[in-house]
Amino acid sequence: MKIIGVNGINSNGEGSTDVLLNHLAMQGLATYDLGIPVTGFGRVIRESITGIFSRRWDDKRLEQDARKLYVATDPGDAVVAHSRGAAVVVRAMKQGAQFSNVYLFAPAIDRRTKF
Repeated sequence: MKIIGVNGINSNGEGSTDVLLNHLAMQGLATYDLGIPVTGFGRVIRESITGIFSRRWDDKRLEQDARKLYVATDPGDAVVAHSRGAAVVVRAMKQGAQFSNVYLFAPAIDRRTKF
């Protein structure tokens, strides 16, 4: 079992998921940083002005990131995600990823999301 970190939109996780992953690695646990590309808040705002194009781009990007997580996951792995990383985790779960534990902090997902 490994613990996978999924970062948010504004960082590579250095101030969020990486802090926890580093602590867990020092405790002897296997960790893996998914390392999805940073989309950046400013980029999201600019592209959201274009409406539907932005939504389609984001859905495609989210699907790609979720697939990357799904492929990196073995049944029983745990995941920790911040912000948009939580949306990636939820999408990967819809694709069939199975995690032993899911920890989402400051998740950028609909509060009505069912697990």
